[in-house]
Amino acid sequence: MRTAQSIKLLVNTLKDRLNKTDFEYMVWEEWKEGLARYVENRILDKLHINRNNYGKDKPYNRVSFYYSGELLISRLAEKNLQLPSEMKKLFEEMKDF
Repeated sequence: MRTAQSIKLLVNTLKDRLNKTDFEYMVWEEWKEGLARYVENRILDKLHINRNNYGKDKPYNRVSFYYSGELLISRLAEKNLQLPSEMKKLFEEMKDF
């Protein structure tokens, strides 16, 4: 598993390579689909059903953003358990990560 520092480095690399609009769209996609995946996997965990990790493996595609969004939200929720339920604040945290 990647450290928060290595994740930040990857995010900053993407931020430097994308224009502002494209970066914000990427974050929005990770926020929207990542949050849905986060909730889904929490339910699956409680039911002892295999987690949804589609998008984790190559070839990467749009579903990979669902996976990466869920990972980032999970990481942020480790520090603030209420953050996933505060959707606007969550988006801002992801954008500023």
